[in-house]
Amino acid sequence: MKKIIITYLSLLITVLTFSQKAKVIKGDIKLLRDIKNFTVVFDYSNVNIPNYDTEELFLKEKVDLREKKEKGLGEKFRKEWFENRKIIYEPFFEKSFNKWYNKKHKTITNNSKYILKVEITNLFSGFNVIAVNQYAKISAVFTVYKKDDENNIIFKGSFDNIKGGKSYKLSKRLSVAYYNLAKSISIYIKRKSK
Repeated sequence: MKKIIITYLSLLITVLTFSQKAKVIKGDIKLLRDIKNFTVVFDYSNVNIPNYDTEELFLKEKVDLREKKEKGLGEKFRKEWFENRKIIYEPFFEKSFNKWYNKKHKTITNNSKYILKVEITNLFSGFNVIAVNQYAKISAVFTVYKKDDENNIIFKGSFDNIKGGKSYKLSKRLSVAYYNLAKSISIYIKRKSK
C-alpha cells in the first residue's frame, strides 16, 4: 500500500510539474478530448540556438572546433546533427508520447486525420566537460489541426525550456529533452482536455 501511495504521489507531482509550463497560444484544449491518435510532424525551420544568431553559425563553430582536433570530425558532427533528428530524437518523442498519452493504444500513427505539428523553437544542446555540465533544454510550439486543413487550428500551445539530459554524449542529452517534451505535451493534452 505504501508503494502504491508513493507511486501515485510521484505521478501526481510529475503531472503537475509538466502541465504547469504550457502556454496557450490559440484554440480550445477541450476540443482535443476525443482525439485518440495523431500523425506527428516536426518543423525545424525557425530553431533558435542560444548565443548564436543562426543555427548555421552554431554548426560552423562546432564543425571548426572538431576539425582542429581531427580531420573529418567536424563534418561528422554536422551530418549527425541533422540525421539524429530522424533516427534518435523523433523516435524518442513518439515513444514517450505513446507511453504517456494512451497506454492501451498507439497514439502516434502515420494515418491519423489529426496532425500534431511540433515546431522546435529553441534548442540548447547543453554540455558536459569534466566536472562542469549543463542540461540540454528544448522549447517548442505544438499545433493540432485536421490533415489537409493546416490553417484551421484546433489548438496551439507551447512549452519552454523542457529539461533534457546532462550526459557526456550530445545525442543522449537531446534524446532526454525530446522524451520530456513529448511527456509534457501528452500529459497536458490529456489532463486539460477532460
